[in-house]
Amino acid sequence: MKRGEWIKIAVVVCMMMGLLPVWQANRAEALSEGAWYVDAVQGNDDNPGTAELPFQTIEKARDAVRGMTAGMGADIHVYLRGGVFRLTDTVEFTAQDSGQNGYNVIYEAYPGESPVLSGDQTISGWELHDAAKNIYKAAAGADVETRQLYVDGIRAIRARSEGGLPDAAHDDNGLSTSAIELAGWGNQSDMEMVFKQMWTNPRGAVEAITLSDGKASIKMKQPGWYALRSKGSTSATVPWYYENAYELLDQPGEWYLDRTSDTFFYKPRPGEDLSTAQVSVPKLEKLVTMRGMEAEPVHNIQFRGIRFQYSTWLEPSSALGLPDVQSNVLRRKDPNSGITTESLTPAAVEITEGRSIVFERNRFSQLGSAAINMSGGSQNNRIIGNVFMDLSGSGIQIGEVDMRNPDHYNPLDPGKLEKGHTISNNFFYRIGVEYRSSVAIFADYPQNIEIAHNEISNMPYSGITLGWGWGDVDTSNRNNVIRNNYIHHTMQELVDGGSIYMLGTSYDITITGNYIKGQKNNFGAIYLDQGSSNITAENNVIEFAAIPIFINPSSNNKVRSTYTDSRKQVNMGTNSEISGTVYVPDGNWPAGAQAIIAAAGIESAYRDIIPTVPNSGELIRPQPPETTPSAPVDFAGKSSFVQSIVKAGKLRNEWGGWVGMKLETAGNPIAVTAFGRVNLPGSYGLHRMKLVDAATGADVSGSLVQLNMSDAAANGDFSYVQLPAAVTLEANKVYYLMSEEKVGEDVWYDSDMIVTTASVATARIGVWGSAYKESPPGGNSFVGLDFLYESGTPGTPAPILLPEPVTTQPQPEPDPLPVDLENTLGFVQSLSGGQPRSGWSGYAGMKFTIGSTSIMLTALGRKFEAGNFETHLLRLLDANTKALVTEAKVRPDGAQAGDFRYAQLYEPVRLFPGRSYYLVSKENYGGDSWISGSISASLPEIGSIDGPIYASDDKKPRVNNYLGDPLAGGGFAGLDFRYTTAQSGTTNLLNNGAFEYNTLGWTAMNATLSRVTVTADTYNNSAGSAKVTVTGNYGTPLQKVALEKNKTYEISVWVKLAVGSDVAQIILDHGTGTPRYGYVAKNTPVDTTWKQLKMNYTYTGSNDTADSSIQLRIGSGTTRLTYYFDDFEIKEAGSGNLNGEVEPSPSPGE
Repeated sequence: MKRGEWIKIAVVVCMMMGLLPVWQANRAEALSEGAWYVDAVQGNDDNPGTAELPFQTIEKARDAVRGMTAGMGADIHVYLRGGVFRLTDTVEFTAQDSGQNGYNVIYEAYPGESPVLSGDQTISGWELHDAAKNIYKAAAGADVETRQLYVDGIRAIRARSEGGLPDAAHDDNGLSTSAIELAGWGNQSDMEMVFKQMWTNPRGAVEAITLSDGKASIKMKQPGWYALRSKGSTSATVPWYYENAYELLDQPGEWYLDRTSDTFFYKPRPGEDLSTAQVSVPKLEKLVTMRGMEAEPVHNIQFRGIRFQYSTWLEPSSALGLPDVQSNVLRRKDPNSGITTESLTPAAVEITEGRSIVFERNRFSQLGSAAINMSGGSQNNRIIGNVFMDLSGSGIQIGEVDMRNPDHYNPLDPGKLEKGHTISNNFFYRIGVEYRSSVAIFADYPQNIEIAHNEISNMPYSGITLGWGWGDVDTSNRNNVIRNNYIHHTMQELVDGGSIYMLGTSYDITITGNYIKGQKNNFGAIYLDQGSSNITAENNVIEFAAIPIFINPSSNNKVRSTYTDSRKQVNMGTNSEISGTVYVPDGNWPAGAQAIIAAAGIESAYRDIIPTVPNSGELIRPQPPETTPSAPVDFAGKSSFVQSIVKAGKLRNEWGGWVGMKLETAGNPIAVTAFGRVNLPGSYGLHRMKLVDAATGADVSGSLVQLNMSDAAANGDFSYVQLPAAVTLEANKVYYLMSEEKVGEDVWYDSDMIVTTASVATARIGVWGSAYKESPPGGNSFVGLDFLYESGTPGTPAPILLPEPVTTQPQPEPDPLPVDLENTLGFVQSLSGGQPRSGWSGYAGMKFTIGSTSIMLTALGRKFEAGNFETHLLRLLDANTKALVTEAKVRPDGAQAGDFRYAQLYEPVRLFPGRSYYLVSKENYGGDSWISGSISASLPEIGSIDGPIYASDDKKPRVNNYLGDPLAGGGFAGLDFRYTTAQSGTTNLLNNGAFEYNTLGWTAMNATLSRVTVTADTYNNSAGSAKVTVTGNYGTPLQKVALEKNKTYEISVWVKLAVGSDVAQIILDHGTGTPRYGYVAKNTPVDTTWKQLKMNYTYTGSNDTADSSIQLRIGSGTTRLTYYFDDFEIKEAGSGNLNGEVEPSPSPGE
């Protein structure tokens, strides 16, 4: 612990303890004659619970209330007298404790008194243990497990190091260090390594420390260490510091628990007297739980004027550790299955399936985890006017962060939504004291919540976090408001967060009227991170922030009318804007900004809750850098190295450092006189520019200059700065031309930029960073840089102009085919029941199973309701493999209420006997209404409906998950299909093997897949063929296909290479079983002419079915190449010849 740190902590807690319950000062409500009373000091649970003879425990009062709720005609009050309710177990509330008939059960402080619900144990009997080091000890009295200790309410610090491990290295087993003395320390398995990995603060437990090759080898406990090292860019490397060893007990205010002897050790701070001090250690992990069920939620319970304090959370001490991924959300990866799961940390107060729960004017402090969790479809709860201070974890957490289950991130059932919460007029201070990636308020996929008029300060990471999932999935995160909050001194320790931080897909989010001040680290004070969408942020005031506005890759966001003292901003979004920004560099805010500042934060009715805390520190307004006017640029007799911009590249400014181009001079020296940089609208910053000798990495002498974009000389769309003297570049040599770019300042072009240059040198590729790393192929420059050189050409060089924006028209979809209603049958004969709805986004439909005879599906259909106007994408999937079988877009085309409309398929699809399928329709929140109800099918021998099915509109296949809903009747949406029973023996079992219209049904692994229509590239001059570019090992197109065991199939495909020659083969990957792989036409020679791979195939392996993923591989599997394929067919053998003779089948796996 740093010296002097305890002083600040002591002041905070002393002030906090002095915050007496003035909260009830204005309370005028008289005590009800029929109320219950509880007194932890004078009460007895054998008493009747009256004011004169109160109960002693809250549990007794709760049980007494249960018998009164059924006939409630008014609120029931349970008054808690002042004193400490020292809990030995969690106080649990269930649905039977709920208020009834619209009334509430209210647990509240007796007027003028301050009851405390505490999960602690007092440690007494301290005696001097080591006089030289002033260390005291005391017996725990019994087995005690805790991670915190408090002295007179002031949090002590677990004994820890001043820094990390010297000469540290890490591997899959643990760490190593030159600090060999650690191998001799006691109780090594209780030690903990603490890491600081960008926006995370993971922790891992030590198993043992031994000496090996002159170093201390630290074996870490599993599976926690595996999880810590499986978090991508925030995986644990080497520790920030380490803690929980007696040998580290060297600073005042530090403590240690020896679990082998059940003894506490403490080194007191100056002025502390352990003979009189109250030393408390939390033992309970949860103080209060409120757990309902979906059919019977817990509801209408309120808590007012109560202190919730002293809880712990023991899991970080276990072999699981703390693998936080962001906002103190835990991400664990199973080392055996590889499955990744995410979860919120627990809280001292947990609400599951809770409705209309109220916490008002309470204090949550000295807690070892989060304060309040709400999950499981909790709705319409209010957290109003509370104080949250000195928490190890987050303040309020809403949701379950389960990206594997649409029931959590986009539930179809409205009862499973986290919705309608109000979090207002609360005071948050020193949150995340122990787990520093914690935030004040976290909500994953909420709906209709309001976060307003809170004050949030002194945060190690973000303030408010809304959303989860990085845009991977569609979510229920919509119609939420963040307004009029005062958020200051955030991001004090970690990076890549924001005072208001948004993440993942959302709809109709409003951020307005907030005053944000003093954000220390990057990125944006208002930070719309990856996948954020449909957010409007307007009329906010931001000062003393590294970057006021930061929009990462996202979509449809609007940031308007921001008042700020910094010009920095980043906009990497699609269809996203930052506009109307009012720049006020001196903090002399105009009236509009002053009104926002005055209205932000806790409202007057609740300002009495604000405790006195130390000043968060003076904020010093940075002064603009001094600039020295550069010499005028001499354009006469000079030429530009860059002649034109062929491709401008993607704009960016979210990264800072040296960026530029690698260039190679021709056969003559070049006298360079000036540097240039593209001057895009709004450019204003200062840029150092230089030339670097690529061979040595050294700056070219005399080439380092500063370009001031605000007043630089321009020629076309480039601005220039004159060198003090001409710099000569040697002939036939490689150099780097570099510009220093800063996060949030002037935008520049990414490495896909392509320029043409004069013959004096050649632009090779973009380079970046202090190590001058080369960018990926695709362009020949970063930023947009140029230099002028002496050429003797009369006049000035031709101006470099930015190319006109290129607009591409979307390819028109083919006209729909006429629907054959005369020669086909409809599967669904009638629909009954159900209610129209439109408040959800995703795929909804039915699961059905084909009977004993296969059918030919010809069209997909949807029932339209009155006022429907949207075109709907209908998909048919194999229920076993989840493979897409076919899809079609159904248009309303003037449909009346109750009418079905169909889309004819471009080619019929065979549905197999006994196999189950999903038929789903893409529905949009707020769009066409659709129904859920009972559906009856046509003929039992054709097939049957198994029930409704739905899935979120997932954006990545890895989270695709279709769920049945037995409560919804026969099916969702009202869908149908047309079919015939006539069998077509030549049916291709592959979907869309001819690519006449698109690449539907195919995916690519480690490759790109597209459709080409140029006749020279298509097979047999057809309308289209598939093009594959292999980008990684074993790159291939693939499609899942349903095959029958012991049946012979004829397989064929036509292939040609773009260049060269190689060998090709068809692979059937059965996923499991022996053999797993089958090979068809193995090592068939292919070149730049169309060649056919063809062969019979029969699966006789160990699986029950022959279902597989069919792949096409060219070469060894590691070859990077481009090729074309077409007319990919799989047909039952003997059902008609393929285009070409068929060779006999090899044995599977041959």
